[in-house]
Amino acid sequence: MDELSTLRSIGRIRMKEVCWKLRIRTAIVSTPTFERCRVMSDRIAIMNRGKILKLASVKELIPKGKTLEQVFIETIETHQ
Repeated sequence: MDELSTLRSIGRIRMKEVCWKLRIRTAIVSTPTFERCRVMSDRIAIMNRGKILKLASVKELIPKGKTLEQVFIETIETHQ
C-alpha cells in the first residue's frame, strides 16, 4: 500500500468518525469507487435521475457472490 492509499483510508475512517460525533446520520457521498462506498456506508441508496431506486443496508443490498457494482448496474438496467 502506498502513502496516498494510506492517507485515503485514514480520511475515510476520519470522515465516518466525524459524522457520528456530530450526529450526522445521513450524508450524500458521490464516488466513482463502489468499494469505497460499500466500506464507508451502513446503508446505501442507488439513485438514477434524482430518484431512489433501492435503499437498504449494505448486507441487505448486496447478496453473497455479487459486488455493489453488479447490483448497481442491474438496478439501473431494470429501471430504464
